[in-house]
Amino acid sequence: MTIRRTLVAWTAVVLAALVARAAPDVAPGSEQAGWRIAVRCDRENGLYAAGDPIVFTVQVARDDKPPEQPVTVDYTILLNGKQEIERKTLTLESGAATVRTQRSEPGCLILAAACRPADSVTIKAEVGAAVESEKLAPSLPMPDDFDAFWAAQKQRLAETPMDVQWTRVEVPDVPWAAEVECFEVRADVPKPWAAVTGYFARPKDAKARSCPAWISFHGAGARSATLATVAGRAKHYGMLGMEINAHGLPNGRPEQFYKDQLEGDLKGYAFRGNDLRDTCYFLGMYLRLARAVEFLCAQDAWDGRTVIASGSSQGGAQALVAAGLDSRVTIVSAGVPALCDLAGPAAGRASGWPLGPRDLSDAQMQAMRYFDVCHFAARTRATAVVRIGLVDRTCWAAGTLAMANQLKGPKHIITSPLSGHAWSPPTAYAQAQALFNELLARCRQPQQPPTP
Repeated sequence: MTIRRTLVAWTAVVLAALVARAAPDVAPGSEQAGWRIAVRCDRENGLYAAGDPIVFTVQVARDDKPPEQPVTVDYTILLNGKQEIERKTLTLESGAATVRTQRSEPGCLILAAACRPADSVTIKAEVGAAVESEKLAPSLPMPDDFDAFWAAQKQRLAETPMDVQWTRVEVPDVPWAAEVECFEVRADVPKPWAAVTGYFARPKDAKARSCPAWISFHGAGARSATLATVAGRAKHYGMLGMEINAHGLPNGRPEQFYKDQLEGDLKGYAFRGNDLRDTCYFLGMYLRLARAVEFLCAQDAWDGRTVIASGSSQGGAQALVAAGLDSRVTIVSAGVPALCDLAGPAAGRASGWPLGPRDLSDAQMQAMRYFDVCHFAARTRATAVVRIGLVDRTCWAAGTLAMANQLKGPKHIITSPLSGHAWSPPTAYAQAQALFNELLARCRQPQQPPTP
């Protein structure tokens, strides 16, 4: 198995580099009133071996120059999202200072720096590092009956007729609309869970067994599936495109409709029923994604060879779960995936979203193990592109790295010391997209039709 750890560069190696950075490269909160703070580590990918010195550099500038007077910077170092292991104040005499540390055991560090150089001015920045990341493992092992539980759920799914409902929809405002066929689709899953709802598109007059399939999933919250996205996959990639609603909601409604759902029936959905595996909200979500893959693979035009699953955060989790539940998923793209290492407190770590650093009851910890993406990752041989932020305080790096270590197929793990959950340097996105584009290009190469 080939493991490729792609390096994400942080180019501000000296104070002068702050001048050259374009606005999109600047982390939120790091600039104010002409002041700017930057932090970095001395490894481009933020990965260290046990005992390696870890050198963090903190830099402050005013109008792109070192401050005329010394400034103080308060910093903390957080271990695995749960334990503060250092809190100190630095005095920057010429706009820069270093912090040195090291670790002998696997884990993830976040250095958070804050500077108040003038009245009403506060600038902040963070940088992360991972030690022996390849040795990070799930906080609790896979439940002994994990496979049996999910085999039973898939059997329930098989016993429930799909009963697909197709509604043709038109793609607005594109000159090539006549070249694709688009539908809103609905497919049943076992009760009491909401049905699959989403948009599906295919090239017009697609021949049998001619099209790879690509399904994408939503992050946390509620929104409509995007018709233009799936139509574009049919037109520009010659694929069967699908995007499903995470909650089985109707698609194409006004934005306010989805906001109302989050304040109503979906309020707190991520914690609903999570003290029992049979009532956990994510059971319904996972059954929907499994049915959606089944729907795609039932299409005459599917090439019988390739299914791509993609998403970020909760969507990245769903993409990985889809691969773990159905071996026909061959490629996964997951950005900052959620729902990883949900038993984090058992190892003194923060859990992945939605649980975070909070303590869990024993019932919650045991039930959520059946929905932990770490364990689905261990059940797939799909090629995976995974982007991990080392300062992600929503989907903590220790858990996502533990998940990545469970993947059995070829994997491309992109670690970025400056990436959080909602913001990453453009280089991190570019690295992930370049790798994914390579995989897409391979899918589009002419191939002999598979033998029936």
